[in-house]
Amino acid sequence: AMAAQANSESSKRKAPAPPMEGPKPLKAYKNGDFLNSHNARLIRVMCELQEPGQRLDSSGIENIVMFFGSARAKPKEQYEKALEDAKAAVAAKPDDAGAKAALVRVEKQAFLVPMFDVTTE
Repeated sequence: AMAAQANSESSKRKAPAPPMEGPKPLKAYKNGDFLNSHNARLIRVMCELQEPGQRLDSSGIENIVMFFGSARAKPKEQYEKALEDAKAAVAAKPDDAGAKAALVRVEKQAFLVPMFDVTTE
C-alpha cells in the first residue's frame, strides 16, 4: 500500500523544467569585433606568419627570399624634419597628449633610418 501511495505521489510531481538557455555567444574565431581589437593583435600576427606558410607549403614552395620594408622608414633628412616638427608641436602645446604621442612614435622610428640608408645605397 505504501509503495502504491509513493508511486501516485511521484506521478503527481512535475518534472523539473529544462534549464533556460540564453543566446549562444559567437565563437571567438568568428567574432570580427574581437579579432580586430587590440586584445587580439597577437592572434593576427600569428595568422600573418601561419597563413603564408600554409600557402607556400600547399604550392610546394620550400625556399624563399624575404625583403624587409616599412612605410615608416624615411631617409635621414625626412626623419630629422619629422622629428623637428613633432618636437615643435609639443613645445607649442605641452599639454597636448596627441602631440606627445606623435613625438614618441617618431622617436621610435629612429632605428629605421640607417636601414633605409643601407637599402637605398
